Amino acid sequence: MEVFNIHPDDIKERKRIYNYQYTFLDDIYIDLNMNQYYQLLLSIDTFKLKNLYNFLYLRSLKLSSNFSTKEMEHNKYIQCPIELNRKLLEYIQRDKLYSILIINGIQQYFIPINQ
Repeated sequence: MEVFNIHPDDIKERKRIYNYQYTFLDDIYIDLNMNQYYQLLLSIDTFKLKNLYNFLYLRSLKLSSNFSTKEMEHNKYIQCPIELNRKLLEYIQRDKLYSILIINGIQQYFIPINQ
């Protein structure tokens, strides 16, 4: 069973707007290339990172009420990649389940699919 809405290899690269080395998915999936997700984040203006974080936060609330997963910390002041990376690292804590929730949330934000 595939746990991702879209397989990482099927995500098309986008033009980078800024440079930053995200690490929140590092060392979780050794056999998969997670750079596609980092590339998606690098393709939006940094002032939009708070919108992405808010989207992920609201998804975490919904998932928490339906499946008893933990909620992300509410923070509407994400201003830069460093803050986003830190908050996602704190939420995921090298847990595959939470990394899948974040990966699928990022996919849904950039490539909406009907569910």
